[in-house]
Amino acid sequence: MVYAVLAPGGERVQTPVSLPSTPPALPGGESRQGGNIVVYINWDGFAKYYLDLAEAQGKVPTLSWIKNEGVFFANATSGIPAITNPMQAVLASGTTPRFTNNHYRYFDKELNRVLQEAPARKNEAETLAEAAFRQGVKAFAINQFAFLYRGTGWAGQEQTYFAAPPGANGYDDCIARFDEAIRFLHAFAEEMNAGGLPEAPFLLALYMDDLDAVGHNMKEIYGVSPVRTEAERRQAVVDRLALMDRKLAEFIEACRETGLYEEMSFILTTDHGMAPMGFGPATGPAIEESAASKLPDLLARIEALGTGYKCEVLMPGGKESPEKETDIAVVTVGLMVQLSYVNEFNPNV
Repeated sequence: MVYAVLAPGGERVQTPVSLPSTPPALPGGESRQGGNIVVYINWDGFAKYYLDLAEAQGKVPTLSWIKNEGVFFANATSGIPAITNPMQAVLASGTTPRFTNNHYRYFDKELNRVLQEAPARKNEAETLAEAAFRQGVKAFAINQFAFLYRGTGWAGQEQTYFAAPPGANGYDDCIARFDEAIRFLHAFAEEMNAGGLPEAPFLLALYMDDLDAVGHNMKEIYGVSPVRTEAERRQAVVDRLALMDRKLAEFIEACRETGLYEEMSFILTTDHGMAPMGFGPATGPAIEESAASKLPDLLARIEALGTGYKCEVLMPGGKESPEKETDIAVVTVGLMVQLSYVNEFNPNV
């Protein structure tokens, strides 16, 4: 079975997809008789409209097959704040920032100033990989940083975490990471068939940031140059998604060739979507269709309510503490803002 989670819209939203347990037969090896294998694939910054555009162009047959044969959670949403590190922690642990304690940045009412989360990838909750290990299930990760030293890759377990080396194109992109996953599967199956490994369940996690990197359109990344129009940006993302779709198909075929496929459940998900707000090359102006920030309008509407609603925008490294006359501290997080009343700290709340 395969589940996939994508994101409907801006950095705020997320969405899913899923495969059947008995998909159309593909050529491959015999299935092993063992425990279940969970394959968790996370494609950073995968907005649902990317999938819609790619399907309209007929460029993602593998994803379309997964979506149509399995379960597609089209209304799933990301959390708050809908940016990579906090949401990767949320997904890695199946909880919320309240328990991972990763909020990116926030206004601390007790200290009366804005704080930037450190370390950026903090996660104080148990991860899926740690839970698997605790229960005797092997966990492996390929570039899934949320599991590095958190269920995989720690001392004595170095061979459970793999950072894919650059491929023939010189990049450690989706091509390199899927190729590393395929090499891992063949090596695992070979050792298992030779009697070196028991037929037991395991977790395999893959992380790829191609869509996020290309979608941000800030600089050349993985051989893709930034563009000047929203139409060009979207097409660049669709073309990259088409490449990822082809590599996903290769990976699924490798799962079959190794005889592991029938024991596998696939989960394809994302952490957030993407919206064209302020997009543009770092060395030039934003693209023409880039949306303008609505923050000034929001602040004006709040302050128009009258006395007791004076707002002040705070920023780590800049203005970190509010003025005495400020009533509401405003902290920006991507496309979102956090609003907090000042001088209202209560340790019991």
